[in-house]
Amino acid sequence: MSRSFNYINGSKFESFFGVILICLAVYQLFNSVKYTKGILHKGTNNGFSLGAITFSFFFSLILFVIGILAIMQKF
Repeated sequence: MSRSFNYINGSKFESFFGVILICLAVYQLFNSVKYTKGILHKGTNNGFSLGAITFSFFFSLILFVIGILAIMQKF
Protein backbone atom coordinates (compact mmCIF):
# COMPACT_ATOMS: atom_id res chain seq x y z
CA MET A 1 0.00 0.00 0.00
CA SER A 2 1.59 3.25 -1.07
CA ARG A 3 0.72 6.68 0.14
CA SER A 4 0.88 9.59 -2.20
CA PHE A 5 1.97 12.78 -0.53
CA ASN A 6 1.24 15.92 -2.46
CA TYR A 7 3.44 18.49 -0.71
CA ILE A 8 3.67 20.93 -3.59
CA ASN A 9 -0.05 21.71 -3.58
CA GLY A 10 -0.46 21.39 0.18
CA SER A 11 -0.98 24.25 2.57
CA LYS A 12 1.80 22.98 4.84
CA PHE A 13 4.33 23.34 2.05
CA GLU A 14 3.18 26.89 1.27
CA SER A 15 3.41 27.86 4.94
CA PHE A 16 6.87 26.30 5.23
CA PHE A 17 7.94 28.07 2.03
CA GLY A 18 6.64 31.36 3.45
CA VAL A 19 8.58 30.94 6.68
CA ILE A 20 11.76 30.15 4.75
CA LEU A 21 11.30 33.25 2.58
CA ILE A 22 10.73 35.45 5.63
CA CYS A 23 13.88 34.07 7.26
CA LEU A 24 15.86 34.78 4.09
CA ALA A 25 14.41 38.30 3.94
CA VAL A 26 15.45 39.03 7.52
CA TYR A 27 18.93 37.64 6.85
CA GLN A 28 19.25 39.76 3.68
CA LEU A 29 18.05 42.88 5.47
CA PHE A 30 20.47 42.26 8.35
CA ASN A 31 23.36 41.89 5.91
CA SER A 32 22.45 45.04 3.99
CA VAL A 33 22.29 47.07 7.21
CA LYS A 34 25.63 45.63 8.34
CA TYR A 35 27.18 46.45 4.95
CA THR A 36 25.77 49.98 5.08
CA LYS A 37 27.19 50.59 8.55
CA GLY A 38 30.58 49.30 7.38
CA ILE A 39 30.58 51.64 4.40
CA LEU A 40 29.53 54.63 6.50
CA HIS A 41 32.25 53.88 9.04
CA LYS A 42 35.16 52.95 6.73
CA GLY A 43 34.18 54.46 3.39
CA THR A 44 34.57 52.82 0.00
CA ASN A 45 35.97 53.45 -3.45
CA ASN A 46 33.33 51.27 -5.09
CA GLY A 47 30.85 53.25 -7.15
CA PHE A 48 28.38 50.38 -7.26
CA SER A 49 27.95 50.06 -3.50
CA LEU A 50 24.89 52.31 -3.43
CA GLY A 51 23.23 50.13 -6.05
CA ALA A 52 24.10 46.97 -4.12
CA ILE A 53 22.64 48.36 -0.90
CA THR A 54 19.47 49.55 -2.64
CA PHE A 55 19.00 46.25 -4.48
CA SER A 56 19.52 44.16 -1.34
CA PHE A 57 17.04 46.27 0.61
CA PHE A 58 14.33 46.00 -2.05
CA PHE A 59 15.08 42.31 -2.61
CA SER A 60 14.58 41.64 1.10
CA LEU A 61 11.27 43.54 1.02
CA ILE A 62 10.10 41.49 -1.97
CA LEU A 63 11.07 38.24 -0.24
CA PHE A 64 9.24 39.35 2.90
CA VAL A 65 6.04 40.20 1.03
CA ILE A 66 6.08 36.94 -0.93
CA GLY A 67 6.68 35.04 2.32
CA ILE A 68 3.70 36.71 3.98
CA LEU A 69 1.53 35.98 0.93
CA ALA A 70 2.65 32.34 0.96
CA ILE A 71 1.78 31.98 4.63
CA MET A 72 -1.62 33.56 4.00
CA GLN A 73 -1.91 31.18 0.99
CA LYS A 74 -2.65 33.87 -1.55
CA PHE A 75 0.48 32.99 -3.50
